[in-house]
Amino acid sequence: MTRKRVFVADADGTPYAVTVDVGDDDDDTDTPSAVRTCCVSMGRYFARILCALIVPPLRAIAIILMWPIQLLVATFTPKVARALPVELSDRWWWGSRGGGCDATGLKQARAIKAISFVAVRCLPRCFQEYLDRRAVAKAIATGKPAGSMLSMVDEYNALSKAPTIAAGMKALGMKRLDEWFWRPNEISRTPNSKQLTHPMLRPVQYVPIPTHPFTDPTTFPWVARIESQYLVVKEELQAVLRSNRGWAEPLLPDFMGNAFRSAKKGKTVGASSSPPPPADGAAAAAPAPEPAGSDSNGDDDDDDDDDDVTVGDWQQLMFNTPLGTSIDENKEAMPKTWELLKSIPGFVDNNFAMISSLRPGGRIAPHVGHTNLVTRLHLAIDVPEPSKSAIRVGNDVRTWEEGKVLLLNDAFDHEVWTFGTKNRTVLFADIWNPSLTAEDIAALKPHWDAQKNTLGVMAASYEQHAKKQGREAGGGANWYVA
Repeated sequence: MTRKRVFVADADGTPYAVTVDVGDDDDDTDTPSAVRTCCVSMGRYFARILCALIVPPLRAIAIILMWPIQLLVATFTPKVARALPVELSDRWWWGSRGGGCDATGLKQARAIKAISFVAVRCLPRCFQEYLDRRAVAKAIATGKPAGSMLSMVDEYNALSKAPTIAAGMKALGMKRLDEWFWRPNEISRTPNSKQLTHPMLRPVQYVPIPTHPFTDPTTFPWVARIESQYLVVKEELQAVLRSNRGWAEPLLPDFMGNAFRSAKKGKTVGASSSPPPPADGAAAAAPAPEPAGSDSNGDDDDDDDDDDVTVGDWQQLMFNTPLGTSIDENKEAMPKTWELLKSIPGFVDNNFAMISSLRPGGRIAPHVGHTNLVTRLHLAIDVPEPSKSAIRVGNDVRTWEEGKVLLLNDAFDHEVWTFGTKNRTVLFADIWNPSLTAEDIAALKPHWDAQKNTLGVMAASYEQHAKKQGREAGGGANWYVA
């Protein structure tokens, strides 16, 4: 059918125009419009199916063919050429809990750097996403701790939105924060005038901001108020000790961080190193108790024969686990303490917080914390022998004074000793690094929180183990020596 305009005359002969539908007898062979539309739709549908079947394999083939070229291009760059000899000679590995790792630790350090280099610089994003989905699915199926590592790395890189961090990256020639995973030794030794780096500043996740082993507490006006409340914390601590509930030992990640091992009493971990000399007037270091489970030759039942730190000597009453999950029953057992922590300006309420107690003769091996974004607060709650306890952070050694705050950054290599005959106990929490401005914290906080959320199964597993140990009363009825 077509529409035509024609002129007709009325009864008195006056012409006027009308529009009429006129059948087209010569167009019988044309396809009707409805049928034509259907054919076009079906053609488009089958074209989409064909593209879905053909394009992904072709794309995968192209990626596979191009990846070796991408790897070569990424490898043979001036930045990699500078980093390669420095990283191969690096004897630091956080899995060995400090510097000077043994041959096994050196192999592990090189392996993790190589994996990080390939994953960060060379692996196509689609492959990263595929491997990440498989890892998370396997973790859920097996119940082993794991999280979305790709999401965690993305959120780590997003911390560069903070202006102070961005300025530090520019000063050190870093384009992405995750370069730290494959060239940490080179970055940590980069000369700079703003104390952004130090050879002993080697956290798991580093950000280039001014970081110091110790910070003067008197520069913070709230410190005096916190110190005035230490007896309140001590009273709640005594009540918890009478119930002897909630105490747990540290949980240690394995080589790739996809499992935890809860150390048995007497099991030793950590690299060998000599403690610093005691402070003036201090007695000689008391010998550490012989690890339980050792035979007459001093060999451990476990496979850490060369280690010399009894993990059972370090007991923790966690408010938050290191991965940020809350232990509500411990907060309920010490409510005034938790409220005191929350009142601190800059308190990071989803990071590690606890009561930390080290037994007589105990030692915490050299290790580093997770990040230098935060500064560690110690409020000395029970330090009956201050001249017989010591903490080394980087190259500096300090001690505690009961009722006083000590501020340190655990991103530096650090270790702790007790030389006396009584427990040393501190309240332990994190505040934002003083180098960060309010603008920095506002920019990085969403990504910090999101990174905590990506830990998923790993965080849940840590929480489960910590709560189980707490219900089993930690180190036994007589472990605390007041």
